[in-house]
Amino acid sequence: MENKEQENSKKQRLLNTAFDLFTKKGIKDTSIQEIVDNANVAKGTFYLYFKDKYELQDILVTRKSEKLFNDALNELRKNYIQNFSDQIVFIINYIIDELKSKPTLLKFIAKNLSWGIYNKSIIKIYENSENKEDSFLTLFMKGVKENNLKIKNPEVTLFMIIELVSSTCFTSILEKEPLPIEEYKPYLYDTIRLILKWFFVDWGERQGSRDPCLSPQSPSFFRRVPFFLQALNFFHNLFHFFLSFYLFSCCFN
Repeated sequence: MENKEQENSKKQRLLNTAFDLFTKKGIKDTSIQEIVDNANVAKGTFYLYFKDKYELQDILVTRKSEKLFNDALNELRKNYIQNFSDQIVFIINYIIDELKSKPTLLKFIAKNLSWGIYNKSIIKIYENSENKEDSFLTLFMKGVKENNLKIKNPEVTLFMIIELVSSTCFTSILEKEPLPIEEYKPYLYDTIRLILKWFFVDWGERQGSRDPCLSPQSPSFFRRVPFFLQALNFFHNLFHFFLSFYLFSCCFN
C-alpha cells in the first residue's frame, strides 16, 4: 500500500506533466493518456485525483495564480513598506513583472488571476494549498481594518482590483494595447490608489471635522463642500460606474 508521500509524488507528477503539455500543445490537443504516459502513472491513478483534464487545468490555473500572490507577499516582507496603498501596488507590480517575464504562464492563466484567491472550490480540492491565514486577501482585510477604511465589502473591492489588473494587463503585455505594459502601469496604479484613497477617511475627516453635513448623502453637502470636492465626488461615482460596467462586460468576453 502506498504511503502519503508516494501519493503526493504521483499527483505532483501529473500536475507538472499536464502543465508542460498544456502550455506546449494546448488542452484540446493533450489527451489524458498522454499525460499519464509522460508522468509514468497508471491511467486509473489519474481518476483518483482528477475528474477530467479540464478540472486538472482549473487546479493548475488556481495553483499558479496563488503562487504568484504568495511569492509577491514573500518579496514584500523583504521590503520595509508601511503604507497600505504602496503595499498593494508593490504586490500588483511584482505579479505583473513575473507575468511579463513568463508569457507562457500569462497565456495559461489568461484572465483568471483572481482564481488564486477566490476559486475556493478548487483550492479546497487541492489539499496541499498554502496556509490561507497568510495570504493577499488576509493582508488586504487587515489593512482595511487597521486603516479604518469605509469599505462595505472588502472582498468585492479586492476582487474588482485583481480583475482590473488581470484583464487589462493580459492585453497590455501580449498585445501592447492600449499601451505597452510599462507605459500602462502608471495609469493602472493611479487607478488602484484612487480606489483605495477614496475609502481612507470619510468626507468629514477630510475636512478636519466629523460634521455629518459633509457627507455626500447629506442635504447640506452641496451647500457646504467646495465645488472641486463636489466635482471629485461626481467623477468618483462616474469612475465606479464605468469600472463596474467594464468588469461586467469582461465576464462575457
